[in-house]
Amino acid sequence: MFRQGDSVLVAVSGGPDSTSLLDVLFQLAPELELALTVAHLNHMFRGAEAEADALHVRNLAARYGLPYVGEDVDVPAYRQEQGLSAQVAAREVRYGFLEETARETGAAVVALGHNADDQAETILLNFLRGTGLAGLGGIPPVRDHYVRPLIELRRHEIEDYCRKQGLVARQDSSNLKPVYTRNRIRHQLMPLLEREYNPGLVTALLRLGEIARAENQYLDDEAAMALDLVREPGEEDGGVALDLKVLRDMPPVICRRVLRQAWQTVAGPVATDYRHIERLFSLLHTPAGGQLVELPGGIMVEKVRHALLVRPAAGPAESAPYTMKLEVPGETGVPGRPWSIRAVIWDGEIDLDAVRRSEDRSWIYVDYDCLEWPLELRNRRQGDIFEPFGLGGTVKLKKYFNDLGLARGERNDVPLVVDGRGRIVWVVGLRPADFCRITPLTRRALYLQVVGQVPERA
Repeated sequence: MFRQGDSVLVAVSGGPDSTSLLDVLFQLAPELELALTVAHLNHMFRGAEAEADALHVRNLAARYGLPYVGEDVDVPAYRQEQGLSAQVAAREVRYGFLEETARETGAAVVALGHNADDQAETILLNFLRGTGLAGLGGIPPVRDHYVRPLIELRRHEIEDYCRKQGLVARQDSSNLKPVYTRNRIRHQLMPLLEREYNPGLVTALLRLGEIARAENQYLDDEAAMALDLVREPGEEDGGVALDLKVLRDMPPVICRRVLRQAWQTVAGPVATDYRHIERLFSLLHTPAGGQLVELPGGIMVEKVRHALLVRPAAGPAESAPYTMKLEVPGETGVPGRPWSIRAVIWDGEIDLDAVRRSEDRSWIYVDYDCLEWPLELRNRRQGDIFEPFGLGGTVKLKKYFNDLGLARGERNDVPLVVDGRGRIVWVVGLRPADFCRITPLTRRALYLQVVGQVPERA
């Protein structure tokens, strides 16, 4: 938990746990060359009682000759502003205070006073909420720069230590109120389970937590290696792209963790939720592309073609709308792209079989006399209808893009050749329209070709 010479911020509430923690670290400090700073936050929930706690901790730091950092934060007001429960609001403010204080004091480690009973209560609480392995692991003894040196000691052992050492500790009256779920678990449920079902309940829960943490870490390590395998090269708009086929072939237990880690790779250490992971897992097995799932942390997940894109919700900026006359014959540049559309009027013979067999999507022939003039080059508009060649019937362009699995950020980049009646003649690089297909009766054809490297879209 500590390296020789560490600067340590000790979070002290004034209760028995944090008071004994401070005393133990003070005694170990010479041997480990630790530089200790005492930190206390007044949440302003308990009025004069909380102010007395703050004064007590300040005096405690002075008796040890240690620097003290204290702060008063109106957590009730913060709770109301953010619409949070009292405990969640207090936790957010408390950890924010500790992070800022650690930065200001240069502390490499933040020491917290959680004990074994806290651990057992947390595991049971998480179980009742329907947690997975991570929740069954309870409170990690070490996470990032936070350490909990007393996590394996029972509460009664810590209270005995305070008595033997003559340490005076404060009692937080809110810990006795049955309005909080954790307090009901501590004062009602745990005693009932120990009395009626298992006298060694705390030991059993701690053993469960230890096993769950070890197995959860193993699976996380396996998922991290799997993420490296499934992750496609390059960044996708500040996010990551995952190979759909490889994802689908993974064991579900690893796949779900890969999805969670990909989410956290883009969003940072955001709390993940079972429901969201299941939505992503289901997305892998739905046939249509172009589907979106929004996640907390400002993340958007989209299935496109052969990949799952995980990226910031803002996504790439779409191309601005444009419309221009298509020069026939001639060459017309595509706005913002290093390529153009060449149009040639063709009245020679056309090998229909060769045209139909060709897989080159950078050019097409259409029946010149089926078109209304003039032709335009533009990008998509809301409500566009398309009659794809060879597919039968018309379809909304949006659905056509969805069926192809074309990412939303790419759709405005697809040029359209449109005739004078607003009919889409060609979705450039993808497919011509059926109404203007060439036939044995075609007398004149219009040849359209992309000049430059058109992006592959299918």
